[in-house]
Parts: sequence; C-alpha cells; structure tokens
Amino acid sequence: MAAVVGVALGVRPLPGEDLAELDRSARLLAAELAELDVESVGPLPAARAPEHAKGLGSWMGWLLVELPSQAASLTALFAAVAAWTARTHRTVELTLDGETLKVEGATPAQLDQLIHAFLARHSTR
Repeated sequence: MAAVVGVALGVRPLPGEDLAELDRSARLLAAELAELDVESVGPLPAARAPEHAKGLGSWMGWLLVELPSQAASLTALFAAVAAWTARTHRTVELTLDGETLKVEGATPAQLDQLIHAFLARHSTR
C-alpha cells in the first residue's frame, strides 16, 4: 500500500468576493476532486494552514486532499485542478512539502511542464 500525502489546495478569492462565495467555490472543487482516487477531501484544518495564511479570512477556501503519494495520483490531482481553473477562471494554490504552485491562466502546454517539474521534485514513488 502506498504512503498517503496531504496536498493543501487554496481557491483564491476573486476581487470583491465574499467568504460565502469563496467557500462555495471550494466546495464545488472538493466535490470534483472526491471523484478521483483520493483517500479524503475536506476543509483544511487550521493547524495545517500554509505559512502565509493568517486567520479565517486568509485560509477560507482551502482544502486538504489526502491521496496516495504515487506520481500517477498526484498527476491526476494536478490535472483535475488545472481543468477546474480553466473552466472557472479561478486561481488555485497547491502546497506540497512546503512548496506552493499557483495554477492560473497558463496554456495547457505550459501547465503540463510546470506540473511535471513540480512533481519531479516531490515524487518519491
């Protein structure tokens, strides 16, 4: 059985967006990600909030996705997030092992290169 890794995902707020709408967007993303081969998807516990998040308003919209630490599982997660950001025109930050990748407005080829480079630094399997 593969080890499980936790990836923090932060849906970034749109200009003028209130916390309720941000939370709704994060829940929609969580529902899509729950369809993947993941152990769990849910709100990010305050204790796991990224360093740059300060208080409820800053980490609202963050999720914790726990999944096998295999490259295929991580690639599927990143691809799903990339597809979601392309459809919704939102920005999502993915944090793994203290490194954050911001997914927004890249071409599919650029995003593919970025994701593969990021995963190469973090894949253990």
